Amino acid sequence: MCLPAPHDNNNDNGQGYRPAPDSELMRGRAVLVLLLSVLCGIGAGALWSLAGHPWPETVVTGGAATGGALGLFHQLVGTRW
Repeated sequence: MCLPAPHDNNNDNGQGYRPAPDSELMRGRAVLVLLLSVLCGIGAGALWSLAGHPWPETVVTGGAATGGALGLFHQLVGTRW
């Protein structure tokens, strides 16, 4: 027995989602915040590794520093870009 296909109620005429031509994938502020936080995480991981700790601890430390820096830079970087 065949079941009917589920109805698609988004009324897009089969075209699917298409972003506006002038929309950006990522805004400049988001790129800057992510870049700064990743650089902080890499720096913290490198310093932790140079201190003689094993690599699993280095990765966890770098990830934690990235997460903390993400929240910090999200608040520090202005919203008018």
